[in-house]
Amino acid sequence: MFANYISFAFPYWLIGEEGIVRSVGFALVGLVLVTSASAAGVPRCTVGLHVDDAGNTNEPGVIIQADDRQGTYKVRYDNSTTEEWVPSFMMDSCEGTPSGAKNLGFYYGHWDDAHQRGEPDLVIESNGTYAWLVNIDTGEIIRGNWHRADATQVDHNAVGPAIVLEEALYGKDWVAESLGEVDPNDREQILLQDDARDYAYFFRSKA
Repeated sequence: MFANYISFAFPYWLIGEEGIVRSVGFALVGLVLVTSASAAGVPRCTVGLHVDDAGNTNEPGVIIQADDRQGTYKVRYDNSTTEEWVPSFMMDSCEGTPSGAKNLGFYYGHWDDAHQRGEPDLVIESNGTYAWLVNIDTGEIIRGNWHRADATQVDHNAVGPAIVLEEALYGKDWVAESLGEVDPNDREQILLQDDARDYAYFFRSKA
């Protein structure tokens, strides 16, 4: 999205009790016009498009894959053989599908943390329950309920829904959200955070 600021000057008159004009001036009124990238002449993010700046480094490259389900695009950078999945909010020179989960169903299923043990470390069920393996050594699993997060709990870059794991690790609620990120191993990922900003990432193979 792009914002343009337009100002207008309007005359005004101050009239005294006798009906006499005491002063004349101009009021400056500002108007912010927000337009979509496409309306501003910015192309859609599509495979084969060369982009001027993408990712954390703002380097130029070519989009070689698109995942509209998550709103993320794989870029091969011009100055190296590096390839990286970049969420649409980090694609400055093209307009992509908004990043993140499109519905709550995105979270359902099995997620793994960095251990890659072959067994799920987090299971989110469609019936509103979850199971989180919080200690590999002891096998401790926290089971509980989840609910949809409200807007104040969601990262400003995430436009899709997030969920809250109730009374999870440390007895706290943890917010699980997707920013449309994909790791270097082509795995979708979600971020879990509590109110102290303790966090954990979980992954699964892209659908």
